[in-house]
Amino acid sequence: MALTKAAIRKARAVRIALAAAVDATTAALTLAWASAWEEIVAEWAAAVDELLVLGAGEWPTRAQISRATRATNALRVTAERLSELAKRSGVTISGDMQTIVRAAGEWERGVITTQLPTGISFSWAEVDETALDAIVKRSTGRIESSLRPLPREQSAVMRHTLIRGVAVGDNPNAVASLMLKRLRGFSTVGWSGPG
Repeated sequence: MALTKAAIRKARAVRIALAAAVDATTAALTLAWASAWEEIVAEWAAAVDELLVLGAGEWPTRAQISRATRATNALRVTAERLSELAKRSGVTISGDMQTIVRAAGEWERGVITTQLPTGISFSWAEVDETALDAIVKRSTGRIESSLRPLPREQSAVMRHTLIRGVAVGDNPNAVASLMLKRLRGFSTVGWSGPG
């Protein structure tokens, strides 16, 4: 079957829609992190000022730091905000992943339909909701061995590539190959795959 201009246009539209969804998620997460920092930056500034006073212009001793209430409070507030952000990030990513996975079938139908000869039509079988939920769960959960976890950057590259592959319906072998290509240049610490 020949690749038509209409199919290329439709595939480009799919890539644009996918990129927009990923960009929107990235923007939402970035805004959440920036907002959280705005909430705690004043506490950290006050904590550093207090530490400088405690040390009489020099950096204070470990004992002075451990007794500094502002520093302890800044650490506590930071831990709380990071915990909240981690929970929100999972919800945001999972929600957007469900939207992308559900749209993937329609995107695929659109590209395939543009390549059919004129006058040919057929019905489409719908993907089972349970299967879609399993795809979303797998894509947003742990994607590497818990015995040899990957560094966060490598895990993010793998997850992004997996989500993209699911959304556009790529062959799993092609997705794995792309993952390996994108992971080149990262340290192989914690990774047992090819170097």
